[in-house]
Amino acid sequence: MNSIRRTLLLSMLCAMMGFVAIAALVVDHELNDEFGEVYDAELAREAGGALHMASVDEPALVDEDDDPRSRTLILRWEAGQPRANVLAGQAPFAGLVEQRPGGSGYGQLGRGPSAWRSYSARSGELAVLVAQPLAVRTAVVHKIERRFLLPTALLALLAALAVLVLVSRGLAPLRAFAAEVSRRSPGALQPVAEGPLPAELRPVGDAINRLLERLAIALDAQQTFVADAAHELLTPLTALNLHTQALARARTAERAEASRLDLQAGLARCIRLARQLLALARQAPDAPHGPSVPLDLARLAADVAAEAQTGALERQIDLGVSRADAAPIEGDADALRLLVRNLTDNAIKYGRVAGRVDLATGVDAGGAWLRVSDDGPGIPEADRQRVFDRFFRRSGQDVEGSGLGLAIVKQVAERHGARVELASPGLLGGLDVTVQFAAGRAPASTPAPSIRTQAPSPVLQRNPAP
Repeated sequence: MNSIRRTLLLSMLCAMMGFVAIAALVVDHELNDEFGEVYDAELAREAGGALHMASVDEPALVDEDDDPRSRTLILRWEAGQPRANVLAGQAPFAGLVEQRPGGSGYGQLGRGPSAWRSYSARSGELAVLVAQPLAVRTAVVHKIERRFLLPTALLALLAALAVLVLVSRGLAPLRAFAAEVSRRSPGALQPVAEGPLPAELRPVGDAINRLLERLAIALDAQQTFVADAAHELLTPLTALNLHTQALARARTAERAEASRLDLQAGLARCIRLARQLLALARQAPDAPHGPSVPLDLARLAADVAAEAQTGALERQIDLGVSRADAAPIEGDADALRLLVRNLTDNAIKYGRVAGRVDLATGVDAGGAWLRVSDDGPGIPEADRQRVFDRFFRRSGQDVEGSGLGLAIVKQVAERHGARVELASPGLLGGLDVTVQFAAGRAPASTPAPSIRTQAPSPVLQRNPAP
C-alpha cells in the first residue's frame, strides 16, 4: 500500500543523495582542473629555474617529506653531454637520462597509475625535463575531497533526520483526521471537524464532509421510504388477513365466493404496490439503468395507448392519440415506457367514468414533449407540488392507489433531463400532464427501427381536441 510518508521520505532522501553525488563529481572535476593547472605551472617554473642554473652544483629544490615537490624529477642535459644530470628525484623509467628532449612543452611518461606528467624546455644546447607522478595530484585532490565530503555527508544525514521529523509533523493533522473518521460509528454522519487540517488537505476534508452529507440525506430518504412502504403494505396485508379469516369462517358458497374475490383483489393490490415500489427503486439516481437509445415519443405513446385499452374499456373511457407528431429523443426505453404508462393509467383511474383520455406528442422550441389529458376533476393548485411526493394521496378520493405513480414519473423525467408540468383545467377540462424534454436530448439520427415495431392503430387516432 502506498504511503505518503514513505514516498516523501524516500523521494527527499534520494534527491539529497543525488545532490551530494552531483556535488562530489563537480568538486572532483574542478579540483582536478585547478590542481592540474597549478602543478603544470609549477613544473614549468621549475624547468625554467633548472634551465638557467649557473651550474649543476646549485640546489634545485627543497626536499621535504610533506612537500609534493619532493617526488619531482629534474633532468638537465649539458652541451655535448649525452646523459642527463639528475638534479632531483630518481628517473622512473630505464633509459630516460639518455632521451634528450627534442622540443618544449608538456607530455606524459608511462600509462595508468604509474604515469608521470612532464614538462621539457630547451635553451641552445641545454635541455631540461621536469616530471612528477600524477598520483601526487590525485592524492592531494582526494585529501581535499575527503575534507569536503565528510561534513557534507554529516549535513545530509542531519537533513534527512530533519526531513523525517518535519514530514511526521506535517502529516500529523492528516493522521488525526483519519483517526477521527475511523472512530466514528456507522450512524455518525455529522461533518468532521476540519480545524487542524492544513490548506492543502482541506479539499479532502470538504469532499469527505460532502460525502457524509449525501449519505445522511440518502439514509434519511431510505428510512422514510422503508417506513412509508411498510405503512402502505400494512393496510393491504391486514385486509388480506381479514379476508382469509372470513374465507375460513364462510358457511355458504356465496360468502366463500365473496371472500375469495376480496382476497384476490387484496392480493392484486399488494402485487401492484410491490411492483411500483420495485419500479421506484429501479429509477433511483444511483441504481443501474438501461442504455440510452434513440426513441420516438409518438411511437411510444401509441404502443402504450394500445396496451391500456383494456383498462380504459373497464371504465368506458375513450382512450386515443389526438396528436402523433414525431418527437425523437434519446433515453432508456423501459423507463420512458414506464413513464408514459403511469401517466396513462393515472388518467384512466382518476378520469371521469365514460370520459376521455388523450395522448399527444410533438416538438417545439424547447424540444420534444408528451402530453396526457383527461376530463376528470383535476388537481387543485395547492396539491400540484405534493402529488410528486411518494405515497401522497389527496384526501376525499375513493380511487384505490399507492401514491407512487407521479413519484416514478418525476424520477424518470429527472433522469432524462425533462420537466413535468401540471395544468388544471386542461384541454379536456381535467388535468393535463406535460413532460417537456430538453432540446439536447434529441438524437442526431432517425429513431431505431426497434421502436417502430407497432405503428399507431387507426382506432386510436382522433382529431386534435379543440
